[in-house]
Amino acid sequence: MQKILLLSLCLLVFILLALTWYLRTSIYWDLGKARVYQPSDFSHYTVGSPTLPELTYVAIGDSLTSGVGVATYMESYPYLFAEMIAGDTLQVALEPFAVPGVRSSYVLSNFMQKVIEHDPDIVTLFIGTNDIHGNVSLKQFEENYAEILRELTEETEAKVYAINLPYIGTADLVSLPYRYYFNWKTQQYNEIIKKLALQY
Repeated sequence: MQKILLLSLCLLVFILLALTWYLRTSIYWDLGKARVYQPSDFSHYTVGSPTLPELTYVAIGDSLTSGVGVATYMESYPYLFAEMIAGDTLQVALEPFAVPGVRSSYVLSNFMQKVIEHDPDIVTLFIGTNDIHGNVSLKQFEENYAEILRELTEETEAKVYAINLPYIGTADLVSLPYRYYFNWKTQQYNEIIKKLALQY
């Protein structure tokens, strides 16, 4: 009887692990099949008239910041934000530092020094979705995010906009149990972003 219970328990654990692996990887299979398009390739964009005073705007992030989901980078949120900033009175030099799939640790090790060298006037920071999907712990994400904000506030004079994370998990992309998990994790990450934005 004990052998049957032990065998049943082992089988249940195996099924749960297999299901977890499937749910976690299915989102990336679906994304791969969708062949997402990235308009930005770290190009420099100028918004507004060259005769106007210039302001430097650096957009830090992952796929949404790099323009995945739009046909041209001119439809991306950083470009539209740059147009809003420019209005009729400024020229905005837009420098996107964004790669689909990157996490907060990648921003720290690959972007921050270059961002600081650009001496930005404005920075948008939109990172964390891939930390959620990659099961990065709340503690590690908070440490990474805090270090990014510390470097931006201590090494630049930029006005920094810390952007909350949207819930990414439509019915077509994420299986039912994982939708609730991603929603819960997104709320936890956003609490960290809010806390650190207020702190810095």
